[in-house]
Amino acid sequence: MAQTTAAYRAQVLHAFRDVEDNLSQLRFLGDEAQSEQHAERLASQAETLSLNRYVKGAISYLDVVTAQTTALRIRRANIDLKTRRLQSSVGLVKALGGAGKPPRAPQLKAS
Repeated sequence: MAQTTAAYRAQVLHAFRDVEDNLSQLRFLGDEAQSEQHAERLASQAETLSLNRYVKGAISYLDVVTAQTTALRIRRANIDLKTRRLQSSVGLVKALGGAGKPPRAPQLKAS
């Protein structure tokens, strides 16, 4: 009986830890997402400005490519961050007990 209680207690503590880990990760990734979105907006503006400057002959195309590369790198980082947030959300659902098979519909007995 004591061994069963200890095992149950360990499972409960593990479940609480999983929930807290996923909640804190979601909080952290949410803060990071705000920074990444801001960086993406700035990179997009820099990309547009560099292209406009190139069209007007003020800079070389290498500067445009550099701005495009930077913007693409930031966009990809933002997509990676969104993926990590979704994975953390799934982890939270699993930690809260939502990872099992869907419940079966009750069988109706024929009268």
